[in-house]
Amino acid sequence: MAASCEQKTEYQRLVEKELAKESRNDSLFLGYYFGMPRQDFFDHTWELNSRKIVMQGNRTASIRYDLDNLKYPAQMNYYPDFYEGKLYKMPVRYMYNGWAPWNRDYWADSLKKDVLSVFRERYPNRFREMNHPELDLPAYIMVDKNMRISIYEMDNKEVVVDYTDLSVLKEIKDEE
Repeated sequence: MAASCEQKTEYQRLVEKELAKESRNDSLFLGYYFGMPRQDFFDHTWELNSRKIVMQGNRTASIRYDLDNLKYPAQMNYYPDFYEGKLYKMPVRYMYNGWAPWNRDYWADSLKKDVLSVFRERYPNRFREMNHPELDLPAYIMVDKNMRISIYEMDNKEVVVDYTDLSVLKEIKDEE
């Protein structure tokens, strides 16, 4: 009888170590958080919109927040995924406002460096370059307790910053 011991990847070891911690990291941005009930999300977004902090996004069912902390004026568009009525994932698409196919300074490769710089200030020495475990594409990934932040290029226009509650993702995968 042959036994096979599969080596765990760097990512798997990192997730196991972080999920073993007793505390959680649920805070996202603009007052959103993992576990936020759907109705609270809508109420909070309505409040942010009434204060002109956010507005209707560029896509169906997305919220836009304008940024002034990057190299060029930019925006982020986001809308969460819910599991059992609670926020567990927040995919955010960043783009420079002046993007055009002929304007290489505004393409996603430059934007990714800019976005990554902001996140590295917030989380020094935490992002590692590796393949995204679900998408199998190059990404910068940070895991802090239950929170995973993945940063990757969507196309030549947009960069995705994907916040995922790994404890809920594990629960979803266990049910499959």
